[in-house]
Amino acid sequence: MTDNHFEVLANGHRRRILASLLEENPHSVFPVTTGEVSAERQRKVQIAFRHVHLPKLDAAEFIDWDPESDRIAEGTRFEDIEPLLRYLTDEYDDCFETSY
Repeated sequence: MTDNHFEVLANGHRRRILASLLEENPHSVFPVTTGEVSAERQRKVQIAFRHVHLPKLDAAEFIDWDPESDRIAEGTRFEDIEPLLRYLTDEYDDCFETSY
């Protein structure tokens, strides 16, 4: 395990993106909000996904991201992070909560 694994998993949005691939691969990715979220806050989250979280995961090769369609699939290094990701989803479900 490298520092890169922990850096990628340090953010709840990135953990949720990766965990979504455990359930469905490939799929369209978009921020899922719960409760009442303002349109402005939703826009900021979408910008963060497009310009921070998805590029970081793609550069680490944990996902393959097509920015045109916003579809993601497991990247060539997804299997490197999958055991830790499965452990987190099994044992620490609350670590996937994010605030918007």
